[in-house]
Amino acid sequence: MGEIRLGDHLLVTTQGRDALADLRKTYVGLAAGLSGDFRARFDTLQSADELFSRYPEEINLALDRTVAAVARDIARERIYHWDEAALRKDLEERSEAAAEKYERIRDQYVSITASAAEREALRAEAGQNTPSVMGGGFGVEGAVRGMAVATAANAAIGLVHGAANAAGKAVAASGDRRKKQELLKDPQTREVLAGVLRDIAVEGYRLVADIVNSERNEPGYDVVTAEAGRRAAALAENVGAGRVPAEEVPAVLVEAIGLDPFLEKPWRLWVEKMGDRDGSLVRAAEDLGLPIVAVHKQDLFSRRRAALSWSTPEECQRNADLLEEDARFYGLPFDDIRREIESRAEALDQQRRTFNGIVYPTVEDGARARAEADEIARRTFDGVVYASEAEAGERRDIVSRTFRNKIYSTPNDADRAKNRYFLSVSVFYWISVLLVPFPAALVSLRTGFNLKKRLVAFGWLVVCAGFNIYWQDIFGVVAIAVVGTLVFAAAILLIWIEIWVRKSASRQG
Repeated sequence: MGEIRLGDHLLVTTQGRDALADLRKTYVGLAAGLSGDFRARFDTLQSADELFSRYPEEINLALDRTVAAVARDIARERIYHWDEAALRKDLEERSEAAAEKYERIRDQYVSITASAAEREALRAEAGQNTPSVMGGGFGVEGAVRGMAVATAANAAIGLVHGAANAAGKAVAASGDRRKKQELLKDPQTREVLAGVLRDIAVEGYRLVADIVNSERNEPGYDVVTAEAGRRAAALAENVGAGRVPAEEVPAVLVEAIGLDPFLEKPWRLWVEKMGDRDGSLVRAAEDLGLPIVAVHKQDLFSRRRAALSWSTPEECQRNADLLEEDARFYGLPFDDIRREIESRAEALDQQRRTFNGIVYPTVEDGARARAEADEIARRTFDGVVYASEAEAGERRDIVSRTFRNKIYSTPNDADRAKNRYFLSVSVFYWISVLLVPFPAALVSLRTGFNLKKRLVAFGWLVVCAGFNIYWQDIFGVVAIAVVGTLVFAAAILLIWIEIWVRKSASRQG
């Protein structure tokens, strides 16, 4: 006989149930190793195609290691008439729930790699071929191994023989790399697939217990029956839905745990409603191979902490008091967290006492220095500190009403003058570019102008345009236009003289 202490409540267990718990812990350890190794390998994957082509190997590994553990455990009970093939077949049939989890993830991949019609065709063909992962555990060993060597889509769809080519075509026709990458990067993908391997391994303890009990006149393991599991789940559901009065919740959850101590939901509800001040709940759960209680406590505490605001030292202090009470309720250590919160509060306090790189003794001193700096900033204009804000404001007003050394009545008048000025600059700019340099460049394209002359003409066009863009002054624009016109006229004159000299020379010759 054993005891499970749940806070102030004590649950007495049978020797067979204690033996079952010890057996289960062995397979929970195996499950943790398998899922942990898979998570490590998952991080090295580059694509969803690679994941779903390799995952059948992970299933095979989980089945092989679990079957080996089961064979070892039943051999210790002097049961020798079960071979590994029979054990594997039984384990595959028991893993149907795990297969359904895998199928949900796999179907997301299938929806990317094949159209609806193609999927139906592939599924229909799958039903006419060898067994697969669909609807009945993980199928025979040949089916799983066939998945591993098929194409990526074939692996995902779970077909073995006839559908391999069709699945490969589905990948080629309707694969979407971006969506596949999103599926690969989704944290749920890794967790669900790791959970599938974990569930396969944990199922091993039930297989051992059933085989041993079937071979003994007196059952050695007190297994959880289907009816007990159903009743435990119903009790937990009613507590979670709030249908059970608060004063009856502990007794109802104790009953649920007594019926099925391996069902996680009653343990979660206990943590949420009664906490675990003395840590007895975690110890009891770990003795049963249920690490979920410690994880759930930490998750609830972390979510509560993340929901709080931490923007001021005062908020940090209030939150520290709230979280300390939560930590006591959940039975969590708080000293390190309090030191972390105090450090943050101190940093926030120093931050609001700091101005221009100087840390002032008090918040008031820092605020005073900031106010003085703000007052000086209001009296400063264009790098000059005036005697008063009014004087600085007057100077700002004059500058806002001044354009090209002329003071206008209002800032709007100055803005209108500025707009007219730059409009005229733009007009002269286009005139200076289009009137002479642009036609000159076009003229240089005619026969009789060599490459050098054409480069000069187009170069002058570029110079005029660039100069006018960066020199936003009407006089500069006019000046460059005049100079450009004179230079162009001189160039035309030189060209005419050169042509006249050549013609005269040819006539004399």
